[in-house]
Amino acid sequence: MKRFTAVMFVAMLATTLLTGCPAPSPTPQVVEKVVTQVVEKEVVKEVIVTPTPVPTPAPVMISGFPTSDENEAKTAQAAFDAADKGQPDPAWKGKKFTIGVYSGGQRGPISGPLYFWRGKFEELTGATYDIVEIPFAELREKIFTDLQTGTGTYDVIINCSNYYGDYIYNDWIVPIDKYFDDPRMPKWDRDSIAPAVANLMKWGDTWYGTNNDHDAQVLYYRRDIIESPEWQAKFKEETGHDMPVAMDTWEDVLEIAKFFNGKDWNGDGDPDNGIALHLKVGGQGFFHFMAISAPYVVLPYPGDPPTKVTKYHNVYWFDPETMEPLINSPGHVRALEMVLALSKAGSPAMWGWSLGEAWADFLSGNAVMTFSWGDVGSLSQDPTQSVIMGKLGARGIPGTKHPYDREKGQFLDLEKPNFVGNQVGCSWHPVISEYADDPDLAYYFMAWQDSADQPLERGLWLDRR
Repeated sequence: MKRFTAVMFVAMLATTLLTGCPAPSPTPQVVEKVVTQVVEKEVVKEVIVTPTPVPTPAPVMISGFPTSDENEAKTAQAAFDAADKGQPDPAWKGKKFTIGVYSGGQRGPISGPLYFWRGKFEELTGATYDIVEIPFAELREKIFTDLQTGTGTYDVIINCSNYYGDYIYNDWIVPIDKYFDDPRMPKWDRDSIAPAVANLMKWGDTWYGTNNDHDAQVLYYRRDIIESPEWQAKFKEETGHDMPVAMDTWEDVLEIAKFFNGKDWNGDGDPDNGIALHLKVGGQGFFHFMAISAPYVVLPYPGDPPTKVTKYHNVYWFDPETMEPLINSPGHVRALEMVLALSKAGSPAMWGWSLGEAWADFLSGNAVMTFSWGDVGSLSQDPTQSVIMGKLGARGIPGTKHPYDREKGQFLDLEKPNFVGNQVGCSWHPVISEYADDPDLAYYFMAWQDSADQPLERGLWLDRR
């Protein structure tokens, strides 16, 4: 910049002198020289080198399965061979339908098995399907918009079971009872499904969905750390009492998480986390809140049966007599306070974590605890995603000794914890859109993926974890 200023000054001085003297030389010669110097100084040439794109390799295929794992292919082939296949309609050959599904990726949960088994479905029926992955935060909006407008983008929806009320009220999905005795269709064992889960696939006595993913949450922990005599001794030294290893209550979980948070308990030289949660807005964290809050909110009926629903017993969302929402009731508020306390016993980044990121923090050995669905158990044994193989402990979702009694208007002080079983989550399973082009073909796909003779396929199929 200094040199540029100097050049301009010289140019101005030369112009002044030439104007004051009757010299015959024209001024453009001087200006031309100065401009040439400035341009030479200011022009910068930038060369951008674009690398030659590397072609994406074709997926490795073994026996028609997109996998490089021979054992996985062998197990899957055995499941395929054992599956009831019905009598595929020759008219289906060459047809195509579309499946809308949560975006877990080509090897991830829920969506992954659709890719894994597509080739075998084509081999079996001569038909195929497109897969449309939808992020969880957009799932309800995109599915409902498609159904409300009658667009019919999706023939089959791998459905979150809490959508059923809207589906049924608007006649958006197809009953499937009529297919059960159709000789074209594979047979699947409805009686083998736990009643609480089967109820998620029905409305009244009418079936709409087929068996797939059964959601319930459990508490996972590092067994090698929690059960370590050395760490138990340090806990007692710091707190003055034994570590509540059983973790029967959320209060126990919180105390242990706070103890381990910030300590280098995994020996990597860095402070580690007490617990890993996924708290990102728009994610699936509300399911986890339900698991925490239930024992603070739900009280069993004191008589027989204990599952009887009354105004004050076995209710969670609404007062059954007035339909007043209970989400702001003291039990729910106490549970929310517990979530906030737990969030301080782990990484502050968890407020932006999606489900997979919270799992990754635990599986990478950076958190003592997490609570979530069954995925964590199987992922912990996957050497490509976990460093804690053989170190996992698990227990049912904890309870609390201090639930809120709405009838008495006070928190209780119980001798034993109040436990509430849960099946929180989507319990993902397929349903047929009212706008499906070929409902028969859609149902064949649904029944085949859960035929009664393929228990191995359930581990690898739509809920392959």
